[in-house]
Amino acid sequence: MPHSLHSHSRKHSPQKKMSLSEKVEGLCRNPHSVSQALAEDPSLSPGEAAKKLYHPDNISISEGHVPSTRKPATEEELERALQCGKFAVQPSELFLRVFHDSLMPLEHDPLMGCCSPSLIGSSGTCPLTIVSGLPDICRHMVRDMPF
Repeated sequence: MPHSLHSHSRKHSPQKKMSLSEKVEGLCRNPHSVSQALAEDPSLSPGEAAKKLYHPDNISISEGHVPSTRKPATEEELERALQCGKFAVQPSELFLRVFHDSLMPLEHDPLMGCCSPSLIGSSGTCPLTIVSGLPDICRHMVRDMPF
């Protein structure tokens, strides 16, 4: 990563260090997911599967003080974020910074990413019907716009 985004100096007030923890890295590297648990036991509800995997009754979003400012991720933190994903090619530094920030809420709630943490940095396929409908929706919205 050749360019460092924190090369210029700024005055910061004392703040809590924000970085990816081993807990988040473990959640991302864990091969289990809610989808897999449901496939193995169809009698479970998605909520029950999530509770079984991630114990959400011990989770508190408001745990601790959320800092009002943050420092950019260090090279080590970006490397940890890279290890949380399953990328076929080396992502750009900008992508890793965004990916790092998207993983931060998993510390407090493993399902904050709207899917199992092990699926966040993975790749797959999306049915074309989901994407192909977007131009039609946009055309419809433009026709109904008053000019």
